[in-house]
Amino acid sequence: PRADNIHLISQRGIVDLEQPVPQWSPEITKLPLVAGDEAFLLIQVVNKHFWLGGIFYPAVSIRDHATLNRWFDGMSFLSMLVLGFIFMMALYHCGLFLLRRQDRASLLFSLFCAVMFIQSISYRHWITIVWLHEPTEFNFLLELFMMSIGAYFGTGLFVTFVSHLFPDEFPTWFSKVVWAICLTLVGLNLVMGPAKGSELTPVFLILIGVVGIPVVYFLIRATLNKRLGAGWVLGGFFAMLAGTLHD
Repeated sequence: PRADNIHLISQRGIVDLEQPVPQWSPEITKLPLVAGDEAFLLIQVVNKHFWLGGIFYPAVSIRDHATLNRWFDGMSFLSMLVLGFIFMMALYHCGLFLLRRQDRASLLFSLFCAVMFIQSISYRHWITIVWLHEPTEFNFLLELFMMSIGAYFGTGLFVTFVSHLFPDEFPTWFSKVVWAICLTLVGLNLVMGPAKGSELTPVFLILIGVVGIPVVYFLIRATLNKRLGAGWVLGGFFAMLAGTLHD
């Protein structure tokens, strides 16, 4: 392209291989009109704060302004709907536990929903967008840390929850092994820090497979043994697993 045809569309932080100044922010910007039927979009990015590097989710979408606004509104509505559902489930089961202190399963599920709520608002950056406002490096690392810790604690709490529901199908050693792995990952994340700790993400994906296969097996056994609610829990686990792998 000719020099007089180059337009700066957006800039965040300072791109430098040795001393980058990071800044992030969801943004909708207008592309200039170009002569001809093609244009080149050049993106320079330095990302040392996430294990994949490059552009952070949700990358780049090029559409007309109305479509982008509609997408953002739709994503916001869906996120709030899911977050509201998770939050209400946490409150509801916490209330059940307060009414019936012997119902430990309600407490475990309430804690699981609460952790998933925190993890989800971090993943979608609602903490920064709604409360912190400024897209600073600290806020990004805070959300990255909450994403990782939430995923590890959520895994341990869910396994403990289903083990408590179906003690005859889930061996007692299984939840102990899962918690040992999850707490090890939490400790490594604390030592390494949020940026380097995000490099443990592939390990977490392996953990999902290692934990998920036995959980499915034990839940199928519970379903075949006609345990109350086992089929619903199995279906819910598949839905949660699909969402986790998608994210």
